[in-house]
Amino acid sequence: MMAKFSVIMSAMAINQSAKKFSIRSEKRAITRADQWKWLAYGLFSKRARAYSALESAALNQIDALSDVDMEIFLSVLNSDHPEEVLCGTSAGVVAERNATLKRGSSIRWHFSRGEAVVNDRFKLIKATSAIRCVRTFSDDGESDWVAR
Repeated sequence: MMAKFSVIMSAMAINQSAKKFSIRSEKRAITRADQWKWLAYGLFSKRARAYSALESAALNQIDALSDVDMEIFLSVLNSDHPEEVLCGTSAGVVAERNATLKRGSSIRWHFSRGEAVVNDRFKLIKATSAIRCVRTFSDDGESDWVAR
């Protein structure tokens, strides 16, 4: 469920059509700090406030929010660099920015236990069309992963 949840919340951060969002915590499923982190990003982060068309959000049947969950939630909410908080990476040498991934560009990406892993052992995925609004961050300025 976590991988799907993170994908949905990532999409919500830049959504241009949904005005209302509602989630019902099935069997009190929003119990892990990672889920609260992604919820903060998708609905309330700096990026979501700048790009999302969302106007209202309803979080139903949430029984409790621990101190740890709230700290994680607030770390994303208050961050000027929420993507780095999500991925546990440090600020890059090159400023983060929005980019368009060109058709035919290679992507090497994998999720393991809900965490992003970039690793040479995973095969390349080729973009079949241009993908807008790709966020680059934690760029060390030396990697050939991000073309400037």
